[in-house]
Amino acid sequence: MLREQAERQTAPLYVCPCCLNPVRGSVFTVANLPWSTFPLSGVECPVTKLEVAFCSVCGHYFQPDIDNNKLEFIYRHIYAESPWMAGDYASEIYRRPFMELFQRQPGAGPDAALLEIGCGDPEHLRPFARMGYRCFGIDPSPMASSPDLGEKISIIKGYLEESTFNQPVDVIILRSCLEHLGKLSSILRRCHSLLKPGGLIYLQVPNNGFTLTHRPPLFASHEHLHYFTRQSLGCLLSRNGFEPVEDNGDAEPSLISCWAKGPDWTAKNAFFWERENLIESQLHTFLAEWSRPVFYGYGMAFNWLLAKIDLRKYDFLIADDTSTFHGKTAPGTAVAVLPLSKCRTEEPGRAVLICASVMYHNQMLAKVRNQLPQTPVFGITSEGIVPLWEKK
Repeated sequence: MLREQAERQTAPLYVCPCCLNPVRGSVFTVANLPWSTFPLSGVECPVTKLEVAFCSVCGHYFQPDIDNNKLEFIYRHIYAESPWMAGDYASEIYRRPFMELFQRQPGAGPDAALLEIGCGDPEHLRPFARMGYRCFGIDPSPMASSPDLGEKISIIKGYLEESTFNQPVDVIILRSCLEHLGKLSSILRRCHSLLKPGGLIYLQVPNNGFTLTHRPPLFASHEHLHYFTRQSLGCLLSRNGFEPVEDNGDAEPSLISCWAKGPDWTAKNAFFWERENLIESQLHTFLAEWSRPVFYGYGMAFNWLLAKIDLRKYDFLIADDTSTFHGKTAPGTAVAVLPLSKCRTEEPGRAVLICASVMYHNQMLAKVRNQLPQTPVFGITSEGIVPLWEKK
């Protein structure tokens, strides 16, 4: 028992690609496993060890160490001969359920564009072209070519992460693709950037929850880097800026789901810091004109002021409507919090700066106008420090 614990503590530490939970070591190893699950023509198939790690938080299984040479072999040789996604078997078990879910969402609008990542045979795009989409497919395998695609289908040979494709699209599809990709978050962030506002991404991956329920002797293969559960797929998509629209539940061989493009938090964060810099700059301008301010509202915004400005240089007052604050010294200052009505504002240089969320501005402005009717009032908003009322 102690030996097992010691081995566990010295095992490599990995990170779950779906929920980012730390994972210690692999959960199982297959010593000799062919890279291909079916016969290949004209090429010798390597046989090597396969290791799979397991995340106990979201239920995700994954290959912790990705061999790029192995991936290149799989893309070049195995996918070119793969029998699994052809014929009636694939249509009934995989393609038909996907199309049923796809067609339940709003159809193509005027000039709507669709991108399928890992499209394989371009013929797979024809049903979407018939629906009215301008279709783009990207795939590195040899099967991704056709002499007569028509004007509504375009194929890019290669990998999305290496391509210069930057066409904004309304829909992105990854069918039987995500489980083969190494850098999941990188791919999904690229998808997020390519989707138009309100755009949809459709996914279809093997359902490892279904697989484990039916207890096969082995569910892992070299070509599958990831083994998703409904929970782990949800963690991955939510973490990369997508919001759930519809899925097919957890009882089928594959997980099929539709997700909408959510907020771009990177852009929102950039906007936040840009606004903070603007407000800080305007704060200096405000204090240059109003050197004896009344800061109305004691909370996070006022504490931000303390962090940005040396208020010891100013003759300022702090007002708040919370009676339990009154008479107590505000942390970081030597100034006691007062009721608004006790703030003397007749001296030159006095103005009220509301230090509270914009949702409270109207209510607080009304109180200032009632109790300190001759005092100019300013507020902190997303546009900076703006006048809410000034004496005419």
